[in-house]
Amino acid sequence: MPDLGSSAYLGPVNATPELQLLTAEGAGGVALLRISGAGASAVLRRAFLSGRWPEVGEVAYGELQDLAGARVDDVLVTRVGEERYELGCHAGPAVQRRVLAALQAAGARPGSPPATLADEVEEALGRALSERACRLLLAQPELWERALELPGDLDAARAQVAALERSAVSRRLLEPCQVALRGAPNAGKSSLLNALVGRTRAVVSDAPGTTRDAVRALALVDGLPVLLVDTAGDRDTGDALERAGIERARRASRSAALRLVVVDGREQGDPSWLHDEAEPRLVVRSKADLVAPEARAPGRWVSALEGEGLAELAQTLAEQLAPEECLGGACVFTDRQAGWVRRAAAALEAEDLAAARRALLQVREEAGRG
Repeated sequence: MPDLGSSAYLGPVNATPELQLLTAEGAGGVALLRISGAGASAVLRRAFLSGRWPEVGEVAYGELQDLAGARVDDVLVTRVGEERYELGCHAGPAVQRRVLAALQAAGARPGSPPATLADEVEEALGRALSERACRLLLAQPELWERALELPGDLDAARAQVAALERSAVSRRLLEPCQVALRGAPNAGKSSLLNALVGRTRAVVSDAPGTTRDAVRALALVDGLPVLLVDTAGDRDTGDALERAGIERARRASRSAALRLVVVDGREQGDPSWLHDEAEPRLVVRSKADLVAPEARAPGRWVSALEGEGLAELAQTLAEQLAPEECLGGACVFTDRQAGWVRRAAAALEAEDLAAARRALLQVREEAGRG
């Protein structure tokens, strides 16, 4: 019997799962694709080479290859269901084309993107990872019906469309964004990642320099799917491997949506490097169980060992990444919707209220495509 857990297994593909590009086409940082439906696992095993196969809710890093075994790109694969995967690859147009071609050659078929709000809600519900995301999606048809009615006053209409543009952060309820854990060696980054994930994902050791490569883990943080990245502690070192890990950590930090900066709570004051960390950042003091309350410096404290402050930290992370004030009404959660909202905003800048209304109506159902 072939080892079905091995990416080397090239068994027959008896179904043709659907392949979709979820992010806008063109140059950018990261492109997100989805492959779903019966046969998705078999197709992906033909093209994805990794040290382990992800279980549902897990992320695996590896290499996407064509059927000849040639490297196409390094990818992150998130298994969001039994036969549903999302792949993150480099977003240059040429890379996207090669990735799509490799997956189609392995047996996937191109899917047609939804052209109506109702279809988009149904599609998004299939990949929602939390009750919070499901509630938001189910409310969208009714909320959008109100949002499609622009007021006659230009300033009021512009404010309404601007609120729709801000609501695009709702996509973070569906598409995990990256949070990089930063800090000095032994600050408690790995312990904090394990506590937020709810299981041991990163190795914890008192020896500095344990984390050499970025360790990634998917976590639900107050209903928000987040890809936590535990990075090497930043310090001067003569170890070549550790230096390489630190450089990777800096790259991961630059590309993250948020930097969670972990400071050892036993240290007095703020470390000198703290203010060099780019915004947006959230600073947390670790090892609260080792510092008496009266001896603690001002700030946000957590104990990965005892759980102190973790719920509050999760709420703060979720609020920074997807502010509740942006999610109270109709939300933009697809590229198609975002395109029509941009057209409405441009029409309002030109003081063409009628054109703005026509653009927004396309969010409900595109003319000629529904």
